[in-house]
Amino acid sequence: CSSDLNVFAISPTATLETASTMLARNRVGALVVVDRWGKLVGILSERDVVRLVGEYGAAAMVQTVESVMTRKVETCTPLDDVGDVVLRMSRQGFRHMPVVEGDDLLTVISVRDLARVLADSRAHRTGIASEWMPWRRRKPALIAR
Repeated sequence: CSSDLNVFAISPTATLETASTMLARNRVGALVVVDRWGKLVGILSERDVVRLVGEYGAAAMVQTVESVMTRKVETCTPLDDVGDVVLRMSRQGFRHMPVVEGDDLLTVISVRDLARVLADSRAHRTGIASEWMPWRRRKPALIAR
């Protein structure tokens, strides 16, 4: 989510319509899913919603968050190394990771947050952008019309 430590949470029984509204209004890419005791039980990303809408159309909006959310949530702690967190997120293909301390959910960190941290850290400047970008130039596989 963002570096201001706001965490946007939703109930597993909420609909995807409600989740989509929360994502849009709060301009975040993921919501943590918590049970009635506030325990982290899942995470729902805007990608999850888009995939389901792509498959089922508007009918997807009545499905529950619980039916779509990722249940096995990868987390990190405030003491975890930034590079290790970036590597885990990259290897596992997700853009948001809850930050926890014990059973307490502190915030959600995004790839964007981590990019800012790395950009601000002179120790992590390796020229990767110049090496990475040329091979990233690909033509779209399909253009929706």
